[in-house]
Formats: sequence, structure tokens, C-alpha cells
Amino acid sequence: CLQIRSDGLMALPPMPTRGRGDFKQNVTGGKLWDLLDRVNDSWDWATLIAMTVNTMDTSKRGAFWVLDGWDDDGQPTEIWWAPSEKMRVVPGASVKRKPGEKVKASERYVSHFIFDDGSKTGQRFERNQVVWFRVPNPSDEFGNLTPFDAMAESARLALFSLHANALIFQNGMTGSGIVSPEDVGQPFTPDQAIEVQGMLRQVLKGRGNFHKVLVLNKGIKYTPMNFSPKDAQFIELLGMTDRQVCIAAGVPKPLIEPTDSTFANTDGARGI
Repeated sequence: CLQIRSDGLMALPPMPTRGRGDFKQNVTGGKLWDLLDRVNDSWDWATLIAMTVNTMDTSKRGAFWVLDGWDDDGQPTEIWWAPSEKMRVVPGASVKRKPGEKVKASERYVSHFIFDDGSKTGQRFERNQVVWFRVPNPSDEFGNLTPFDAMAESARLALFSLHANALIFQNGMTGSGIVSPEDVGQPFTPDQAIEVQGMLRQVLKGRGNFHKVLVLNKGIKYTPMNFSPKDAQFIELLGMTDRQVCIAAGVPKPLIEPTDSTFANTDGARGI
């Protein structure tokens, strides 16, 4: 699902616009267009977007671009993706000020950014050097609400259920059925039980006897052990997990299960 999200946005070209509403127009030239068309010497736009989307989908900090290579007019000429685990947002309220020092209104919320470059203090980036992408998180105003957490919880539940289901068969009954006396009040004698066991081994054992019908000439009742309610619950849980992961990722289910969909459904889902 994460790869589908990334591929979808990688396929979209950069479309900067000017104005809003009825006055909105596409920008087809200028420094911003040139910057997005060639983000740096080593990456193209699709690579930058893929790294950004994957980071936003998985990191609780969000994604960061570092603007570099400034020209004479003070405009950036390069964009670089920065690892989110190394970027730290410094709130304006946490910065120590000298007595009487005035704080700019624009720096009261976010003062600057620190990049962990391995040094003791790290590298400082000013506000105009960093672009910060995130989905608003009600529980953390400086954090990113990533869909990966919701997806992982659902997948983790399925893995726990798979493990528990395996333990049922490892430690419990694994036979295909139960043979018992037809008359409940007359149990097998030890010799009769051994005789029935021998009949089952003799008639049903071997590749040549697959799916053969067993005929017993005693008052015997056979109870099959096919599909237990626990198995049904487990399979239903796996199907629910697929739906939950798709909902959390915002990915139409036909894209991850194309064998169960028509070409029209898959094409429509890809368009979404």
C-alpha cells in the first residue's frame, strides 16, 4: 500500500499555480518552475517526491526538505531531502533569550531547525532554509499523523492471530475425524479399539488410497473434523485486516488484489 501511494504521486508532474479560485493559473516558467524541474544535481522530481511521501507515511516527525545553493537574489537553487530522524524542530518558546532581546513574531512558534550531523551541537538551519511536510496530529502539534501506525496495528493483530491459530493446531487435535461406537452406552473394548485402528491404517494408508471410502462392518459412528468455528473466525479476521489496511492507507483494495477485479475496476482504482 505504501508503494502504491508513492508510485501514484511520483507519476504526477509538479504543477505550481498562482492565484486562487477563478483566478488560479498554472505557472509555466520562472525560478520556482526551474527549481522543481531540476531539484538538484543528483535527484529528479520523482525521486524527491517518493522519498518525501514514504517519509510522511512512516515517520512521526514528518518530512523535511533543505533548501540550498542560494543565488544572488536570495532564491534557492537546490532541494535536498533530509532524514526526519536527524531533523529537530526548535520551538520559539524553548529558545533562551538575552535580557531585553526582542523576539520576531514569525519566530515565536518555530525558531529554527537543528540537523544532527554528528557534531556536538548539530547544524542549524533557519526557517527559510527548511520546508516541513506533515499531517496535523491532534496529540502532538509538532508531530506527523502517519497512516503507517494504523496500518501496522491491523497487520500486527493479524500476525498475533496467525501465531495463535498455529498454536491451536500444534498443541491441539489435528486429526480428520473421530470414530466412536454408534451406541453411546456400549464403549469399545480394548481389543475392538485396536481392531478399528488396524482397519483404518490398512485401508486408508498410502498414496493409492487417497480419498477412498472406508466401509466398516461394526456399529461405528464417524464424526468429521473439517472446519472449526475458530478457523472461520481467523479467516474472517484476515479479510478484515486487508480492508483495514487499505482504509488506513487510502488505497483502493482492487489495487492490492487485482486477481479479484476487472480491468475496469483496477483502472478506476488507479485513477483514484
